[in-house]
Amino acid sequence: MTEVMEVQQQKAVPLDAVNWFEIPTENLERAAQFYEMLLPELRDRLDAIQMYAPGFKMKSIDRERLDLLHAACVDRRPVAMGYMREDGESSRRVVRPLGLYFWGGVWTLVAWCEMRDGFRMFRVDRMSEATLQDRVFVQKRGQRLADFLKTVRRD
Repeated sequence: MTEVMEVQQQKAVPLDAVNWFEIPTENLERAAQFYEMLLPELRDRLDAIQMYAPGFKMKSIDRERLDLLHAACVDRRPVAMGYMREDGESSRRVVRPLGLYFWGGVWTLVAWCEMRDGFRMFRVDRMSEATLQDRVFVQKRGQRLADFLKTVRRD
């Protein structure tokens, strides 16, 4: 009976109404635990939640790039892009976008980097020539947003 009640309670959670991008850092561990407890179909629904950001105070290129990255996250399509590190070194990357975050005035993309074979965070304002790839990636265990959040917790 308890198991049935837990499932019913999970289905009652209005996932679309939760703003997952505003979870305080100290609550990341609890959020990751909550995420892991959800039924697979609810996790899929949570992963597909759309993110909205008002674009009226943004440069149009930044707004367009955010829209492209958001679509890539939702549709699970890799993105090819140029990227410039803080030290000025440039590279070309293909990444699997997992989530967009706004940290104190800077948009950041959390992604699985195919070149580095690991999680990376990319400042959106340091990207250039971002294009969607004509393929869909499968989220593999160890390469999902929940896995990234677990690594953040450990650090």
